[in-house]
Amino acid sequence: MTGDATTAIRPQRRTQQQRRDETRAALLDATIDCLAESGYANLTLAQVSERAGLSVGAHLHHFRTRNTLVAAAIARLAERRQAELRDQFENSTDIEELLDAVWDLHTGALYHAALDLWAAARTDAELRELLLDVEHDIDTEIAEQVRKLAAEITDRPDLPQLMMFALATARGLAMRDCLHPDRDRDREWASARSYLKAALIVDPAGQR
Repeated sequence: MTGDATTAIRPQRRTQQQRRDETRAALLDATIDCLAESGYANLTLAQVSERAGLSVGAHLHHFRTRNTLVAAAIARLAERRQAELRDQFENSTDIEELLDAVWDLHTGALYHAALDLWAAARTDAELRELLLDVEHDIDTEIAEQVRKLAAEITDRPDLPQLMMFALATARGLAMRDCLHPDRDRDREWASARSYLKAALIVDPAGQR
């Protein structure tokens, strides 16, 4: 056996671009985590770097200002929310599961991060412009996922519009977390879901 055959294969070294991409992704994910936990108003570059396990100045090669970091994090947040949305909807096989998929999108850290950004955008025109495109893309993704499932679940032609109403209901209930974080939110959703389900399975003429 030759020496070459017995030599352990060394792992391939990452390229400089791969290292840059990994650092950038770590900073963006850390930003989302910080938004969810501490809020937009308390977000600092130093806090994000520490959360990402990087040196305080690591962000300077990627994001020199807080605004550029937040703008990139919003895009990253949208990607993660859309991926989460697709995962939730792919496992839905009936109306109740579809409604629960909508609700589940509003129960995790990604939604809490988005919610804090919405609140801040009320008085921040620059942030609001960034969020408008993101939310439009997410609403479009939801409508597309519902369209794909509609033929398998119901023949109602207005299902996409009704699902947007369900989405608004879920958002409203989830927003109550700001003032009532310890309430039984799942029981509230179960009650709302029963009304939404009844609306979705009754045709426009009132016949089941």
